Amino acid sequence: MIATKNITAPRNPGRPAKHYETSWGEIISGLTVRANGRFYPVGRSDVSFGSDEEVAVHKYRKWIQEQADPDSFVRLSEFNTVFGLNCLLDFEKRAARFGIQQPETIVKRCPNLSRVYRDHFRHLILTDPKQAAVDLDVKHLAWYPAKPEKLQWNLPELCEYYLENKRNHSGEKLDKRHLKHSARWWNDFLDCTGASEIRDISHAMIKKYYDQLMGQFDARQLSADSVRLRFAKVKTIIKYGMDHSGKEQEKQALRLALDLCSILQAPVSITNPKPIDIADFHALLAVARPRERAVLLLGLNAAMHAGEVSKIKKSEIDIEKRMLNNRRSKTAQPRVAWLWERTVRAISAYLKEQPTNKTEYLFVSRTGRPLTGESIRQLMVTLRNRAGLSKKVNFEGLRDAAYGIAERVDAHHAKFIAGHKTGMSDRYVLREADNPCVQDCCNAIEEYFFGGMQTL
Repeated sequence: MIATKNITAPRNPGRPAKHYETSWGEIISGLTVRANGRFYPVGRSDVSFGSDEEVAVHKYRKWIQEQADPDSFVRLSEFNTVFGLNCLLDFEKRAARFGIQQPETIVKRCPNLSRVYRDHFRHLILTDPKQAAVDLDVKHLAWYPAKPEKLQWNLPELCEYYLENKRNHSGEKLDKRHLKHSARWWNDFLDCTGASEIRDISHAMIKKYYDQLMGQFDARQLSADSVRLRFAKVKTIIKYGMDHSGKEQEKQALRLALDLCSILQAPVSITNPKPIDIADFHALLAVARPRERAVLLLGLNAAMHAGEVSKIKKSEIDIEKRMLNNRRSKTAQPRVAWLWERTVRAISAYLKEQPTNKTEYLFVSRTGRPLTGESIRQLMVTLRNRAGLSKKVNFEGLRDAAYGIAERVDAHHAKFIAGHKTGMSDRYVLREADNPCVQDCCNAIEEYFFGGMQTL
């Protein structure tokens, strides 16, 4: 007999596979591709997702989500696919928590996919809160099962506490202008981030706020200084809460939020000093009344901003000794100046016109209220219009001119006049208005603007 080989008939391929492996290695349960190159759900011919692989996978996931009903059967691993939780849900390792021995083969009847999603994370929060805090990006979940402390403030209350209690370097409460800006900028921050408690703050929220303000800067709606002030105010309020909170968990949350705010770096502002012209200054003096004259001469003599002139107290001026001694609120540094004879005469003439000034401040309005920086700027606008000068003439030009002259005479002692920090010497060197170097700086400013003139 002739030996014959066993010939095996070709096997029937049978039903198509119940899953599809993508070109990027992901297993999509319940999706198959047919000979025509189009993608279909397993066992269905009436629904097609096209021939583009990425589009088909996306459409299939949406279709699965829409099909969730009381009669749907969904494989547990399919939840991972539908919700896109490949990085978060590890069914192989965590299936035992649900009493499942073979998660890839067991099919679970599910009335609603979101219910299983909810049940999984509910179980995770109760059994592994630290992992839940990572997966859900809810940091304070990591404190469970210990009950989190009740916060001392929510974010609006934190701002209210800051506005009511914050004081400047001089120990005074913030003025109305600072209070108004602080409240408005903080509310803008909350509106942008949508946060209500400090524990809600996330990196994405801070980045959103940063992008919003920088977008306004790029559109020339905000200047570099405006962006810087807003960023600084947000950090200041958070830091103030951290320094004054009596609860440890809240301090930790505030510290974390403050660290996240490190990305709030404002664009660099270009400093462009614009010293006032000699002729323009004399034009202002020519139309100035006694109070206005005293403001102008003191501002130039001591290289002051408008707000700094408004805060000068009568006790800080020694008419007899021709000395100014006060503390600059911005830097908390002593400021000294040697007053010119013309400055002393102007202040004396103004004080004779204000015998009813019962406040501690030198300059007051007609109603007896202390002037503010804004009221002095408006006073400058009035003088400028009266003298017929351009809008380029402003009060800041007085400081720019005076400091520039003093700095060329003696850069170190010019900082004494401006109220700037000078480094380590601030701890050991007493700032005195009758210091010969300070006198030289002040005299140089007078010489530049008045020369040998004695009448003005």
